Amino acid sequence: RMTSEASQKSTLRAKNLINESLVRAVLSYDMGQGIQLSSWSVEDFIKKGDSYASVVTSIRVGYQRGGGAIREVSYIAKLSPGSTLEFFTNNINNMFRKEGMFYLNIVPQLNNILRSVGQTALRAPRCLYADYTLGNEVLILEDLRSQGFRTFDRRKPMDIYHTNLVMKELGRLHASSLLLNMSSERHILELYPLLSDLWMDNSNPERVSWKSMMSGGLHNAIQLVKNVEGYEVVADWLETLQPHMLDIMVNQLELTDDQTAVLCHGDAWAGNMMFRYDHQGLPVDVKLVDWQCCRWAPLASELNYFMCTSLTGTLR
Repeated sequence: RMTSEASQKSTLRAKNLINESLVRAVLSYDMGQGIQLSSWSVEDFIKKGDSYASVVTSIRVGYQRGGGAIREVSYIAKLSPGSTLEFFTNNINNMFRKEGMFYLNIVPQLNNILRSVGQTALRAPRCLYADYTLGNEVLILEDLRSQGFRTFDRRKPMDIYHTNLVMKELGRLHASSLLLNMSSERHILELYPLLSDLWMDNSNPERVSWKSMMSGGLHNAIQLVKNVEGYEVVADWLETLQPHMLDIMVNQLELTDDQTAVLCHGDAWAGNMMFRYDHQGLPVDVKLVDWQCCRWAPLASELNYFMCTSLTGTLR
């Protein structure tokens, strides 16, 4: 676990990856030529613990076109936290590459398929900049807050209104990816090997580290459950699973001939979704964010993950 001081140093180091040259490149890509940069600043907005694999902040940019009035735009920056451990450095880089690949290479193809059947574009943020330099990775995305989207309270289960929006969008993702793979001369995993999780490979030398990390995560859950009266049986059950966590995940995600495999978000839970609401407070639109875990996997694994992490037993 990273100490508070180490975490602060990591965050400061990550923010230093943002400079004027980067901001100009993003602004030019987003707004086109003939734009003058007036000002820019880094503005934090997320709570401590809301981001796990990257440092997330925002960039407030002032700009003008042709000497006109100064306007403002905001961007989201996902930055590498950095690490001195090769295992984490390599896997962080892999996650940035995977998410950037999804936004820049796969989404345009999925959107073409969706539009060809009268559907709107996939509900995911636009990526405006990507740098995969090892240890200094950067992704710059549009700020969905400016469109009225806000994060869902991950401590609460979703109701039927939120769930319907999510299920429909996951369905569009899964169906369009299935059509994309069917229409391609090569399998999607040949075109985009990053959609296959490295820890699924028995020959991967980092598999031992993955196994230790997953077992360690379950250890924390066990300690929490032990403090809840009446959950002793659950704690005992989790302890029997702990040494086998990686094997269980591999078994659940392994592709077989009798399964329908699709492109999955890979981490579709309430914390990775943003919603826009009407004047009555009802959700009317959803955006799926944080695609660093996207993978080609059994369709059922995605639905099971979402329903078990974000819904009550009754709604499931």
